[in-house]
Amino acid sequence: MSHNPKELNNNIEYFKTQNLDLLISSRYMRTSKILNWSLKRKILSFLSNKLSKFLLKVPVSDYTNGYRIYSLQAAKFISTNCGKIGDGYIVLSEILLQLYYNNFIIGEIDTIFVNRVRGTNNVNFIEILKSLLGLYKIWKIKLKLNRF
Repeated sequence: MSHNPKELNNNIEYFKTQNLDLLISSRYMRTSKILNWSLKRKILSFLSNKLSKFLLKVPVSDYTNGYRIYSLQAAKFISTNCGKIGDGYIVLSEILLQLYYNNFIIGEIDTIFVNRVRGTNNVNFIEILKSLLGLYKIWKIKLKLNRF
């Protein structure tokens, strides 16, 4: 429940009116907010998104938020072309790269993201290492696509 379910109707409407293939609820737009994250978590997320943007060059601000809406066409493409890099958070960046460089229409919308009050955060040292290795693999895919 990090995203308010009340945002969903507005997100779906925006998705439809903009004729998108992917809509990301972005935590890093000017009008977005992140509530109740520790400084460590904010820094880690911010730096991972900046590194992803630097390497992959997809023009979005939030590579790692999983609160997304996909078109049927995008979902079919993802199911046959993505998931080869690894699991966890890195698959979100792989999907983003593949959709962007295969000319799918991607948009972002602001969100209010609240740190979970139940459950645990899955980010640990091993997950960070896996994500860095995965990001390197995705960057290699980008190079194969001749997209500098």
